[in-house]
Amino acid sequence: MTADMVRTLYRYSAWATARIFLAATRLSPGELAAPSGASFSSVRETLVHIMAAQWIWLARWKGTSPTTLLDAREFPDLASIRARWDQLEADTQRFVAALTDADLAQVVEYRNTRGERWAYPLCSRSSTR
Repeated sequence: MTADMVRTLYRYSAWATARIFLAATRLSPGELAAPSGASFSSVRETLVHIMAAQWIWLARWKGTSPTTLLDAREFPDLASIRARWDQLEADTQRFVAALTDADLAQVVEYRNTRGERWAYPLCSRSSTR
């Protein structure tokens, strides 16, 4: 994997996120918060979980180890989720834009939310393809 490939993947991620938000705008506030029967209790909580995962990994890549994920209660509606996600997306795109191929081999060390130590290369499959 090359840095250009990573940038392409993150452009796709931004495109897919925009489509998710477009679909979510069609939901009423009640539908957004309604129990979904899925892994998370509602569409809103699922969106916050996805955003939190992107946020925690970006933080780890930048050298910090958050001890908790984002709290869904801090994002009561789609507008609050969107505002935070737009900021996160911009931060992610800046990080990815600055990556070099050599950066992909660097080991990222962090502690997970349970305090356990982990270390992985930024990109576990470096290749020239």
